[in-house]
This record gives sequence, C-alpha cells and structure tokens, in this order.
Amino acid sequence: MTRISVGLGLMFVIGAACGGLGASTSDMIAIQGSVVDSVSSQPLSVTNITTGDRKTSSSANDRGEFELRLPRPDSAELVLLVRRIGYVQKTIRVTVIPDSVQQVGVIRLRPSPLQLHSDIF
Repeated sequence: MTRISVGLGLMFVIGAACGGLGASTSDMIAIQGSVVDSVSSQPLSVTNITTGDRKTSSSANDRGEFELRLPRPDSAELVLLVRRIGYVQKTIRVTVIPDSVQQVGVIRLRPSPLQLHSDIF
C-alpha cells in the first residue's frame, strides 16, 4: 500500500513539473532564440526573458540561448520582455504560429548608458 501511494505521489510531481496534469503537448508552445550584445555580438548569459503578463520566464544559458515553454496563448500575438542588468530592456512582439516550436532568432540588447558607481556600495 505504501509503495503505491509513493508511486502515485511521484507521478503527480512529475506530471505537474512537465506542464500540469491537464495540459497536453499540443496545448503548449516553445519559443526559442538567443540574446547577444548589440556592440560586440557576444552571447549574453543570465538574460531574463519573460512574457508580458510576467507569468512565464526563462533565462539564457552561457551561449545566450533560451527556450521559453508556455501554454498556447488565446491571442495571436505574444509580448516578450528581454532584460539583463547593464542593458536596455527590449520588448519583442511575437506572432503565434500553429507550430509548437517557434524561433525568434537573435535578439540584440544595447548596453545601458547608466553606469554604477563604486562609491554607492
């Protein structure tokens, strides 16, 4: 009996981690792309990519690549906010297509003109 309870509990945790119990893969989309510095073209790791409603987010890896998985939106357009400390935030509008994986290409962030001063810390 205990073994069954643990197994069902584990199945629930795995199902929830994979996008919820009621969501099928056709209800989900993935948005993929990469983020680079607009001046040097170097990849920008640790860049935050968030949906406009701030319900779903992801971070870019060491190569500046990201994948954002989220439920298929009701509207035909999705807003992404791309942010990294030391750079100007960029807003990207993505037209949602029928495919479940969508490429947004390379996003170029411009360095911020604001500088942090060491005497603040």
